[in-house]
Amino acid sequence: MFGPRINWRTINFSPEAVFDFSNKNLNLIAVLRDNLFVEDCIILELKAGQEIIPYFKAKLISQMKIAKELKGILGNVNPKNYNVGNEISIF
Repeated sequence: MFGPRINWRTINFSPEAVFDFSNKNLNLIAVLRDNLFVEDCIILELKAGQEIIPYFKAKLISQMKIAKELKGILGNVNPKNYNVGNEISIF
């Protein structure tokens, strides 16, 4: 959906990313999908629900911790919300 427009503007992005991390002496590999990783510094997650529930925020914050230095943007693009404005959270 956003891919052609982002390519036109020559912005580097990927729909998934692989990160190595360790937790309690375990070395793990995390594959994060369903987000856009923009310029290797921003995780962009778009939702189309009635509202952004706390689970979505917690999931994005967890992904940011795994990826370490990335910033996160969580946006709600539900067409019903266009009349009252979109909710966007930046972490």
